[in-house]
Amino acid sequence: SIAEDTDFASFSSALMGIVFAFSGIEVYLEFIAEMKDPENFYKALRFSLGTVGLVYICVSSYTYWLFGQDTPPVLTMVIKQGTPLLVANGLLLVHLVATYCIKQQVVLRAAQVSISPKNANSTSFAAIFQWFAFSVVMVLVSWLLANAIPFFSDFCSLLGAFMDTTLCIILPITIALQAHRL
Repeated sequence: SIAEDTDFASFSSALMGIVFAFSGIEVYLEFIAEMKDPENFYKALRFSLGTVGLVYICVSSYTYWLFGQDTPPVLTMVIKQGTPLLVANGLLLVHLVATYCIKQQVVLRAAQVSISPKNANSTSFAAIFQWFAFSVVMVLVSWLLANAIPFFSDFCSLLGAFMDTTLCIILPITIALQAHRL
């Protein structure tokens, strides 16, 4: 049954959480373009989305079974202090770093193509070093921006609410309609 305290705001928040969880769609075309065998992308996509969906369903169902309406918004809040919490936080850090590295590659490649097109597709030491230098600069600039703006978390939430909905819901429908028209 639906909880008594469910209202439009909590429903919208949960829906945007789901959209955000699957917002990786914004880099699919770049992944396909960079793959050696692009036909394997859909196999990997089906497997990874199925795995992610199964993990989300299992974890959320189990926590709801344990805590019901008292389930905290951040699941690490239910882990006791000590080694389990350190391991969970370490895994979250690895997850965030991997996600950042994947998503920054799109911007990084565009920067490298515009600044040094001859190195963009090269595997030379100079090209790899240039890619590494661009990566370090991008991480430092991102860190500076995140720490220089006092309302950065609120700004990211607002920007994510606007962009993820557009990129994940509106843009695919628009592209499908345009493809059908063509």
